Amino acid sequence: MSLKSDIGDGFLTFATSYIAPPLLKTIRWSTKIQTRNSHFHEEVARDSNYILCFWHGQIVPLMYYFLNSGFYTFVSPHRDGRYVANVMEGMGQNSIKTSLRDPRIGELRRAFRLARDGKTLGITPDGPLGPRFTVQPGVIKISERTKLPLLPVGGLATRAHFFPSWDRFCFPLPFSKIIINFGPVYRPWESTEKLSVKVQKFENQMVELSRQLTTDCAVPPEYFSSSGET
Repeated sequence: MSLKSDIGDGFLTFATSYIAPPLLKTIRWSTKIQTRNSHFHEEVARDSNYILCFWHGQIVPLMYYFLNSGFYTFVSPHRDGRYVANVMEGMGQNSIKTSLRDPRIGELRRAFRLARDGKTLGITPDGPLGPRFTVQPGVIKISERTKLPLLPVGGLATRAHFFPSWDRFCFPLPFSKIIINFGPVYRPWESTEKLSVKVQKFENQMVELSRQLTTDCAVPPEYFSSSGET
């Protein structure tokens, strides 16, 4: 790594550790948060730990809602993932440095231990590289291995900036309203369907949760195009 890269990495590490979290918390306190179908969350949280599933581009709205939750979210083991982990930890959450595309055996074993110890996991089924709104089979496999139910959730804001990234990253603007929409819990190990059928079923459910939010939350015209729809 060059000196220039070292300096850039050092700045981003500092910014994501010490600047971004208090800034995000300030913006968060200026927003209003509304939940829909929260009984799905309440029911599963009362009975057991679970795997919270949300799209990669909706990390910030969900981070606001689950401030100081302490759950463990999968993040990329590479440098960009480290920056995300810094922000999440500054917002009172924890990270597991592995991903569905680039699994790290040691971190996966840690995730399984945490699941056995009653901790809730967080996974972005389309992360860390997409395609947007495409569930990767790994999330179903992890659920079946840990016997943790999948709790799908979508989160958008009435006023937000969407970055031109693959995930159309949503950044809620100050004084906006954030709407969090929970869906029914899915226990894939209870079904004898093929893995591909389970993946498609869960993907459709997650896309629909976000689509339901667009009656109140503005999104870019092509927002759902990567889900196979026009």
